[in-house]
Amino acid sequence: MLECVQPVHRNAESAGCAVAGAGALIGQLQPAQLYQGLRSTLLQLVALLLAQGRGLVDGLDPHAVELGDILALHGRLDGAYRAHPAGMDQRLGAWPRVCAALSVCPAKAASSVVTTAAAERVIRGAAIDDRTVHRVLDQLLRRDGRPVDYGEVQVEHLGAAFEALLGQRLERDGIMGRLAVRPSSARRTTGSHYTPRDLTGPIVAEALEPLLVLIQGGTAERPSPERLLAIRVCDPAMGSGAFLLAACRQLSSQLVDAWDRRDELSRVERASENNA
Repeated sequence: MLECVQPVHRNAESAGCAVAGAGALIGQLQPAQLYQGLRSTLLQLVALLLAQGRGLVDGLDPHAVELGDILALHGRLDGAYRAHPAGMDQRLGAWPRVCAALSVCPAKAASSVVTTAAAERVIRGAAIDDRTVHRVLDQLLRRDGRPVDYGEVQVEHLGAAFEALLGQRLERDGIMGRLAVRPSSARRTTGSHYTPRDLTGPIVAEALEPLLVLIQGGTAERPSPERLLAIRVCDPAMGSGAFLLAACRQLSSQLVDAWDRRDELSRVERASENNA
């Protein structure tokens, strides 16, 4: 993710174009605002790729699905790069397509502050060339020369990406006035640390066990779907949501089992009635 920030902010800064309604230029944004906008835009792009990898955008309007097809866009940029690499610096069609995809597909993450939303609008209106977009998509869609299958990528990686980006900031060089990515203390001061799935799973299972025993009412019966759906979970220090995601996984697994048990019981009851 950090490798994606560098080419976008450099290209956007050099473009320095105004956006209708944004009321600012790239060069007039404070480095912190610019970085927040870049970070939010990149995370939304990753969220869109995760959604596409799981087939979650297939039910949208066909035009929206076509517009949001980042893999197809990357393929076209690959072809253009192989055919005429030098000309990609002069073409500006890919970035508006990426921004349109983020607008029509359900990967929009709410901005936490107004300044982030304003920075996003400026960044999305910047004249970012096709070479830069190709480099960014390459970083997101390939690893060690192999394509990344976002259908197999764990959702927790989105939180890990956020926390990695939280540990960086944009800083303007005092001599040349150019922006550069520097380490930030924000991750340390906010206590934001990625917790892997092999840790969140056992911890959440142990935390949920007494609750599941309680809703069974002291009987040997497994919890009903209604009781499971009535559970509310609060994580006041949720960070990127790794523990909440583990709780959602485990409770949803219990819920599916409860539905299956109810369906099986219904089949047995129907069979008994028919035999009677």
